[in-house]
Amino acid sequence: MKSFKRTSFFKFIAICAILGTCLSSCRKVSPQDVSQPQENSSSQSASASQGVSDTESQSETNTDIRETGAFNPYSGLYDLPEDKINTRPIACMINNHPSAWPQNSISNADIIYELPVEGGLTRLMAIYADYTKAEKFGSIRSARHDFVELARPLNAIFIHWGGSTFGYDSIRQNGIDGIDGMKYGQTYFYTDKNLNRSIEHCRFTNPEEISQAISALSINTQGQATPSYQFHQGEDPISFPSTDATWVKIPFSGDITILYEYNTEQQKYEKSEYGKKTLDGNTNEPVLIENVFILFTSVQVMANGEHKDINLQNGSGYYLTRGTRTSIQWTKGNPSDPIKYYLDNGEELSVNPGNSWVLFAPNSLNDRVQFS
Repeated sequence: MKSFKRTSFFKFIAICAILGTCLSSCRKVSPQDVSQPQENSSSQSASASQGVSDTESQSETNTDIRETGAFNPYSGLYDLPEDKINTRPIACMINNHPSAWPQNSISNADIIYELPVEGGLTRLMAIYADYTKAEKFGSIRSARHDFVELARPLNAIFIHWGGSTFGYDSIRQNGIDGIDGMKYGQTYFYTDKNLNRSIEHCRFTNPEEISQAISALSINTQGQATPSYQFHQGEDPISFPSTDATWVKIPFSGDITILYEYNTEQQKYEKSEYGKKTLDGNTNEPVLIENVFILFTSVQVMANGEHKDINLQNGSGYYLTRGTRTSIQWTKGNPSDPIKYYLDNGEELSVNPGNSWVLFAPNSLNDRVQFS
């Protein structure tokens, strides 16, 4: 009889354990859980080399809000206030003419895209998950269709002052919510005539005016965010020790030579153009960059003989971080598709959490980039 009772007791314990496992695995998954970064299983994963188990890694990355804030899908940092979870970013067109330097609030951007435009120059589009952290934005410039196609997969609210015919066509065709200074320049933007510059270099906006515009134009600010990269969540940052990139020179055009120099104390890159450091006009300090992407592609002059058309289908490039580099492949495709980055062996690239600067360069420069 005692033997029977002991057997029944052990059966009861086994059944309880099975039920507990089932209940644990069937918990409800929140939208924030879905958008969290996943630990990369490739050779880049620092946690794998340190023996961190999949369970431990998954438990850490699925934390919705940490002490420093909520997960930022555009930087991989936990720096968002709770009320910014699943809200749309803004994409702000920023002037990069030397007469417009220094630009304002580019240090606050999560991602900056730099693309060639007419006249041998480049233009910037800055992405902000939380635009309220910035002081003012500018100077603001006009839209080009390639920037619109980079903003669309982010579901961004597009801030610009005017645009090319192709740019306006792309805004309409892609259903972009925009705030245009050509239409609202006296309402949600302002012109700083005290700068003693040409008028096109004097147009700005700020968080208060953007918020007023969003409210007045009934722009929906809610939207599920998709991480811009596969963010590395290991304890040690990613680096590629066998390929130094502490000094990178790109002879971009007759007017522009771009330098990326690694600041060993800050462990980030500083950028120079036109022979001077890229500064943030709000602080007058150099912009510090965690991740640099140099993406090669074909660049053609459009039918009007003036504006550029950048091929956003696919190409090769480099990923720079922590003073090192690796060659990569990238692909985008349709305007609604996000950019995806891969190592040359086909594995998806993991990126260190932090801000990014993404430079699109003509294929002709592929063999002319100089590394330290």
